[in-house]
Amino acid sequence: FRVYDKSYIVTFPIMMIVAFIVGGLTNKVQREAQSSSIREKRTQTLYIVSGKLLSAVGTYDVVSIGIKYISRLVNRNVICYLANNNKLSTPFVYKKDKGNKEEIIMDKDENAAAYWTFLNGKESGCGTNTFYRAKGYYVPIKIKNKILGVIGVSCPSGALRPEKKFMVETVTSQIAIALDREILSKEQEKSQVEIERERLRSNLLRSISHDLR
Repeated sequence: FRVYDKSYIVTFPIMMIVAFIVGGLTNKVQREAQSSSIREKRTQTLYIVSGKLLSAVGTYDVVSIGIKYISRLVNRNVICYLANNNKLSTPFVYKKDKGNKEEIIMDKDENAAAYWTFLNGKESGCGTNTFYRAKGYYVPIKIKNKILGVIGVSCPSGALRPEKKFMVETVTSQIAIALDREILSKEQEKSQVEIERERLRSNLLRSISHDLR
């Protein structure tokens, strides 16, 4: 402990180097632990979203659940257009909070970016090379080369970070699966109705034929 001793001239630099190394490693471990905790929470949220979308009944329920959780994951306003005879429907809007004054992305320029995404099946808007001046980020709701709609995320303070884009795209793909399931269910129901109608028609014709005979 005699720090004035000349033999400590080498000891002090070594102790400083060790302290810096240990401090750096500790900070790295803390950052990794924090990142791991954030990733775990996101994974849990995505798992919850997946479960809720699987149990959703009807298009409105699917869209409402999907855009609500996207908004929670990225803390932004979210808008959703659905395909309707090669056009986009009236949008569904979810605001991140009721008192939120953040602009809702629904003007002509934003609609043009959303429609481009719908036609081309690619992302557009803020943070991309297409409609890069738009105030929203748009991704297609796509499955098996079918475009079922478009999700838009408000970006008033700049483009989304890559990890948030990944979350938006992940939930959007789950929405696409749920919507495709609803479409197939409706088609099967319609087909069943047609089969039943045809059966009733056949029975009626047989009955009339029998009466005529």
